[in-house]
Amino acid sequence: MKVVRWIVMAPLALLALMLGSLLGGLALSLFGNQLAMDSASALLGCFAMVFTAGLIAPSKRARTTLICAGLVTLLALITLAASIATDFEGLGDQPPPS
Repeated sequence: MKVVRWIVMAPLALLALMLGSLLGGLALSLFGNQLAMDSASALLGCFAMVFTAGLIAPSKRARTTLICAGLVTLLALITLAASIATDFEGLGDQPPPS
């Protein structure tokens, strides 16, 4: 049974990521603020993935949760670095705020 739970953990955690992201975006779509929708979608999706992985893991739940949280953090830092690297010159092209 433990093997099945380890095999099922990754797909269910990814499904929770997608559903959490969808529900976070839908919940704040009432406000009409794009920044709030994107932030809630990202935060709730990642939280749902880490929580689900820790919940389903048959053993070493704390370690599994920390590894998933570390992967989410690493992905966020890589995305931030890629965003800064690809748009670095574009920041200087914008006029100063008036």
